[in-house]
Amino acid sequence: EGHIWIGSENGGLSRYFPNTGKVEKIDLPIKTNNILALKVYGDYLWVGSYSFSDPLLRLDRKTLAVETFPEFSKCAYHIEEYAKDTLIVSSRNGISFIDLSSDRPKEFHLPQLNNIRTGPFQKAPDSSLWCGGRNSSLFILCRGEIRQIGQFFPEGTEHLDLISRVGVSPVMFDSRGRLWVAIV
Repeated sequence: EGHIWIGSENGGLSRYFPNTGKVEKIDLPIKTNNILALKVYGDYLWVGSYSFSDPLLRLDRKTLAVETFPEFSKCAYHIEEYAKDTLIVSSRNGISFIDLSSDRPKEFHLPQLNNIRTGPFQKAPDSSLWCGGRNSSLFILCRGEIRQIGQFFPEGTEHLDLISRVGVSPVMFDSRGRLWVAIV
């Protein structure tokens, strides 16, 4: 398409054209300029914002028409493809799945993470998703089950008490399949 989508805190949404150096600001019909997540999926750019009234938006990449979804979770922090026609969104209210198979997407919550402020995801080599919680710890979503990972550390694991109390954010899986996390 010849451009790069950029979302920023306090800067809103823009397109950067590297060949010309031009930056084009995209006006969104929301009350905040804090863009936290971007995900290209099909003909759309899904936008997550730090907004309680319009946390999730869908922008048509050709026409730039915007559709808002105020009924969805508050403050969408991260958006990722989970499966065909399904996005997964981390938010202030936990994790939600967005079913895109109908004209109007539907949201389904994981009740185990209600009111737990979750962060970004990392997909493991086995296709499980790892997610950090800003006010909890590290979670794994595998085959429809969600588990808090702190309970799986063996007795005597160094810093287990710290890991189970603070927020962590999965950063990456290395070439040996090990997950690296940041304490936030």
